[in-house]
Amino acid sequence: MYMPPKLSISLPLSNNFNVIITNNIIEKFNEIIKKIVDLNSNNILIEQSGKLYKGNVEIDNSVLKLNKGDEFANFTMSGANVAQGMSGSSIKKISINNNDYIQKEVPENSKQWGSFKRELIAMKLFQGSNNILVPEFIILKDNGTGVITKDDFDNISLVTKACKPCKQGESSCIDSDKKINWDGIDLSEKKNLLKFVDDIENGIKEMDEKQFYHKDIKPDNIVYCDNKFQIIDFGVSEIGKQ
Repeated sequence: MYMPPKLSISLPLSNNFNVIITNNIIEKFNEIIKKIVDLNSNNILIEQSGKLYKGNVEIDNSVLKLNKGDEFANFTMSGANVAQGMSGSSIKKISINNNDYIQKEVPENSKQWGSFKRELIAMKLFQGSNNILVPEFIILKDNGTGVITKDDFDNISLVTKACKPCKQGESSCIDSDKKINWDGIDLSEKKNLLKFVDDIENGIKEMDEKQFYHKDIKPDNIVYCDNKFQIIDFGVSEIGKQ
């Protein structure tokens, strides 16, 4: 039986593939800087030479232009990274005017930038909420160019007030007596449990009123702050009708 010879064809990879990837990154970057421009200017800080300044931003030819204002605060790093985000972003503890904050950088992988954009949306919608803890500031680091481009996106970070999580480090929030103990608050006591339920229910209602859906409410995403239980972490949230 006649068998035709095998043909080996080598096709060069098209540059179109790299163009598609680059265009996708630019598109994601543009979406995020639009969300940043949409924030209240009171929530925008510009870091330069280890100092923080009030500021505002604008988009100029697909870059984020930084307009520095008056010096804002005493600003110090409180130490090395305190955690590593699931997306590869570092989480650091910082101090602003002697108040403790958690600083979270933009994820290294551009595929995770969507979660950062959702945090910005929540920041815009729920600033000042009693039961939803969103980032208080966005810090834009100016390395002397006065702009942030898609290539130095790691100069953007979100800053959230440092509050008490249920689980701290490797320790569990379930104490030796098998009780849930949240920063000294025993949730086996009826009044504390009712407060917990009431605070979280109010947070969910507030999100529901704005058609914002968290989609990942669990003990790890609840903190205790200013005598309130508050919902955090909006990386997988959705907005719109369900």
